[in-house]
Parts: sequence; C-alpha cells; structure tokens
Amino acid sequence: MRRIFPILILILYAFSGKAQEVRNAQIPVVGLSVAQAEWIHDHSKIFPNGTQLAFALIDGQKTLFYGVERRNDSLYTINNSDAVFEIGSITKVFTATLLAQEVINGNLTLNQKVSDLLTMEFHTGNDITLGELASHTSGMPRLANNFFGHVKDQTNPYKDYGPEVLTDYLSNGLEVLKKEYAYSNTGFAVLGLGLSRFLERSYAELIFDRILDPLDMQNTVIGAENAGDHFVPGLNHLGNPTSNWDMNVHAPAGGLLSSVADLEKFARAQFDPGNKALVLTRKVTNTIREDLFVGLGWHERHFEEGKWHSHSGGTGGYTSLLVVDIENQKAVILLSNVSAFQIQNQKVEQLGSKLMRSLY
Repeated sequence: MRRIFPILILILYAFSGKAQEVRNAQIPVVGLSVAQAEWIHDHSKIFPNGTQLAFALIDGQKTLFYGVERRNDSLYTINNSDAVFEIGSITKVFTATLLAQEVINGNLTLNQKVSDLLTMEFHTGNDITLGELASHTSGMPRLANNFFGHVKDQTNPYKDYGPEVLTDYLSNGLEVLKKEYAYSNTGFAVLGLGLSRFLERSYAELIFDRILDPLDMQNTVIGAENAGDHFVPGLNHLGNPTSNWDMNVHAPAGGLLSSVADLEKFARAQFDPGNKALVLTRKVTNTIREDLFVGLGWHERHFEEGKWHSHSGGTGGYTSLLVVDIENQKAVILLSNVSAFQIQNQKVEQLGSKLMRSLY
C-alpha cells in the first residue's frame, strides 16, 4: 500500500527530527562490494534507532543475504534473513498468482466477470473482469468511497473494513471510473474475495496451500500475531513503535508478512519457465507509458540493464521492494520497518534500484 491515507499523510509535515551520523562502519561481508556497502550505509544511516533493513541479492545461482540495524545512533551488520516484516502491496503479486493458477488449470478465465464469482449484482461495473482487477484496469477506485467512514483507528485503518462492508459498497456505492490503468487496493480486495468465494476456501488457506507450502515459505504469514519469534516491530513516521495493520478483507491487497529468505524462494520460482502460472502473471496486459507496463500484479519496466518486474509495498510501519530480472536471473529483495509515511522512505526504493543495477 503506498501513500493512500490523506489524514495520515498530513503527519509527515510534523516530522523535523534529523538522524545523527552513524559512528561505526559495517562489518565487511564476503560478496558485498565496497560500493554496495557504501550505498547501504548512506541510505540506512538516516533512519531512526530501531530501524532494520534486510536484503537478498540474487545473481544467477548465488544469493547474498545481508542486514543492518540502527541502534544507539550507530549502524550494525546483523543476520536478519529470517526476520519477518509486513510486505504490504507485494502481496498483490501472490493474489495474482492464485488467479493465474486457476486460469492455467482451466477453472477460470481472465475475461470472467467477478460479479459472477460473487453471485451478486454491482451498483455499476457488472462487466468488470478478473483480468482487469489483477491489472488495475477495472475502473475501481483506489479505495472505496465508504472506506474512511469505517476507519476507527488511524494507526490500523483496515481493521474494521470487512467483507460485508465491501459487498455493501459493491451493491450500493460502486461508481466505476474509466477503464484505464489506475492502481486500486479495492480491486485486489474484490479479486481476493471473488477467488475465495469461488473456491470455497479462505484467502489465507488458498495462499498457504497453493503458494507458500509448495515453496516452503515457512515464515510467511497473514497477521503479525502469527509471525513468531522472527517478527520485527514496525516503526511510525517518527521512529516510534506502531500498530501492525490488520487487513481484514483487504488482505489480498496487502496482508502478508514475510522474510527475505522466504521471498528469495518466490523470486527464484519466477526463473522457472515451466511454472506457467508465474509466467502468466508477468505477461503484459496493458501499457502505462512507453517504458512501463502492467501484467497480473507485476509492473514491468525496461532499462538498459534489462527488463525488470517489480512491486513495492508500504504500510504504517514498513516499506519493501521486490525486483526480478527473469532473463538475466537477478533479483533484489529489500524489507524494512521504515514507515511508508516516513519523510525519507523513498530512500528504501532508491537503494533497492541501486543494488539491482550493481548486479550487472
């Protein structure tokens, strides 16, 4: 989820603290270049005490795991490859994968209407298809117009927005916009609910049985209460502990928590040309602009170095990034407890892009 709450965004302007300079250098790590170490140091030292960043750098058959933690105004190298963070909207790629599996198995088509799966009539948009939802071209708004009326706790905004509220919105309030690319958390909530109703299983059960268990992603869960001893608490825009997000019906849009070790398995699965469902998720469905495209969940960008499929994520206490280059078998995974509302949180994605380019 990325910068979607006007009320919460306002608090950014209240942040005026300046992180102190990091005093100790990172411990040398075999496989980490001097330039990579310097970038990580420079982009991480600005964040408050308690911040953790976890990295996985994939280059062919090799994977380098690395982590840093800021404490006592210093930056320390740590082993946090199994540390569990909220991954926010990276979850959408997993939800799109569920859809792709059903399409490959012949049970659904991308042109199928989601209103048929939900066995209900929408206020508008009864012709919205599963493929349109997965590619952000359904015409659904980013958030439903009844969303903020159900926010009881701004630090945990999705908690009280359940399936019954969403279906009421679809029946009585949905006003479909122009069917062109427009990022929609609501669209993925509807997609996940539709798949769950069609397959008669909860979204959590589907994710675990269809994706997480086959890939042995043992530390990937829905709900911070299920994260176990590896859980990393989120920090708000001021660097203070903050609530985790209970995503409720929006879990398909941003409800997963994971580790870089687990996401490394998911990234490597993308390299398998025999996994037809994953191949389908990366197939371009729409052109956003000359160098930016969208598939099912994934965004595709073309650079001189190669073709990158990526998704970022951000919640009240975390920022994350997943980038893969299928042809060259390279990837970067970056998880952190830097709030999406932290005034310099863009440094996380900038760092991820620099690290990805360094692999070429």
